[in-house]
Amino acid sequence: MGQYTWQYVETQQPQVVTLYHGDTTGHVLITLNNKILVIDFKVRETKSYSFFIDEELCEVNIKRINDSFNYTFEINKTVQTPLNERRKKTEKKHLWQTVGFFGLILLITVSIGVGLHWNKDQKMKISYYGGEAAAILTLSEDENKYVYEIDGLFYENELLELPEFINDFPLETNDEFMIRYSKYKPDKHQFSFEKPTEKQIQKYKERAIEKELKLSPKKSRLQATCLVEIAFEMKGISAVADFYFQDKSEKENSKHNENTYKRLIRSVDFKKYTQKCLTL
Repeated sequence: MGQYTWQYVETQQPQVVTLYHGDTTGHVLITLNNKILVIDFKVRETKSYSFFIDEELCEVNIKRINDSFNYTFEINKTVQTPLNERRKKTEKKHLWQTVGFFGLILLITVSIGVGLHWNKDQKMKISYYGGEAAAILTLSEDENKYVYEIDGLFYENELLELPEFINDFPLETNDEFMIRYSKYKPDKHQFSFEKPTEKQIQKYKERAIEKELKLSPKKSRLQATCLVEIAFEMKGISAVADFYFQDKSEKENSKHNENTYKRLIRSVDFKKYTQKCLTL
């Protein structure tokens, strides 16, 4: 089996991306810091896989050349993402500055005018949309709260109302959700459970995987992970919740229970995609 490793160093801690490509099976496994990102089967032709590290869109490319393969890890700075859009705006601003520096007085005046107008538009957009940050929950019998960090400063707030289920899962300490805040007054913000972070989605998957392994001990972790990942790709977090609550009755949980789990795993579409999981 071919194994290739790359390090992404544009974060506080280096991020390790590893690719496994089976010599005979063609099966592909891509991990980030030993956490599974991609599982694919019988890859024997050129193919690319995309995923995010923080806001950076990364690509692992498998290129077939005659009877061998070439593997690369690249940062995609051209596709439309929030980070690439900010890069484009910065480059545009620098271009105007360069033209203004070397151009005529009239061109300088026009450039400054355009720059001021652009900055005004940007401030209006920031004021309207605000910034985003991850809010981390701390739950206890005495108090429920969440904390978020902006520019090294921490902001703590109490949760007055706590739903029983969020995204079909029970809340736990260290669960995290995105909040929107004012970039001028970071303590002014809006909290909502509607947008879990990518890290939180991975936590939901891990909880479902652990439940699958507990109730089906003959399965390997790779098999359980494969099943949960395919369920998520098919029906999102709701299907992951079916795995997590598979030991509950319909009376205990009317939305996700043993019956919904069985309907999911016995469905024609699910079986079609998961047969290969059992060979891992």
